[in-house]
Amino acid sequence: MVKLNRYERRILCPLIPPVAWYRRKRAAYGAHYYGMIASGKKRLRIDRIPFEDERKEELMKKALACLLAIAILASLGITAFAAEVPSVEAEDVVPTVAEAVDADGNDVASAIIITDYEDKDTLPEEAQKQLDDAAEALKDLAALVEGNDELKELLNGAEVDCESLFDISIVGDEIKLPVELKLELANPDNFAALLHFVDGEATLVETALEDENLALTLEETGAYAVLSFVEAE
Repeated sequence: MVKLNRYERRILCPLIPPVAWYRRKRAAYGAHYYGMIASGKKRLRIDRIPFEDERKEELMKKALACLLAIAILASLGITAFAAEVPSVEAEDVVPTVAEAVDADGNDVASAIIITDYEDKDTLPEEAQKQLDDAAEALKDLAALVEGNDELKELLNGAEVDCESLFDISIVGDEIKLPVELKLELANPDNFAALLHFVDGEATLVETALEDENLALTLEETGAYAVLSFVEAE
C-alpha cells in the first residue's frame, strides 16, 4: 500500500469526497453504485444494495392514493350536480293506480300512466316543462299555500310537505274524460291534499279517501303533487 506523507495528504485529501457525502448519496439513490469511502487510514467498500422492490412498493402506494382521491372528487361532483326537487322526499312514494273507469264505464286502469318526477326524461317535452314548473313552485311550499285560498283554508295552519310529484297521462285516444280514478297512496293516514299544476299554478283537486285509496275525478292529465301532513316529533 502506498503511504502518503503529510504534504501529499494535504494536497490530495481535499479531492476525496468525505464519508458524509457517500452516505447522503447512498440514502438518496439506494446505493446503486460502488464507491470507496475514505475513513482515516482505511478505505471501505460500499456494497451494492438492491432497493428496486421497496421503490416499486412506494410508487404503487402513491398511485393508489391518487386514484382514490380522484374517485372521491368524482363522486362529490356527481352528487353536487344531481337534480333534486326541494320539499319532495327522495323515497319512492309515488301513488299507483288502483281503479280507473272512463266516461263510458270502461275499465281503463291499464291506460293510466303515472310517471315520477325523477323519470321525467321519458315524457314529452311539454310534460317535462309542466313538472319542472311545478317543482319550482314547490320549492317555497309555504308561499304556495299562502297564495292559494282554498288550500290555505283546507290546511288551517297545519304543516305539510310534498310527498310526491308526478305526471298522469293516458295511453290511447279512445278513452274519454273524465275518468273516475282511485290512487293507492304510500301514506294514506298522512294525506293532506292533491294539487294539479298548469304552468306552475296550483289548483286544489277535490278528493276523498275510500278504503285507504284516494278517489278523484280526473278531468285533465299533467303534473300532480301529493301533500302530506308533517308528523309531530
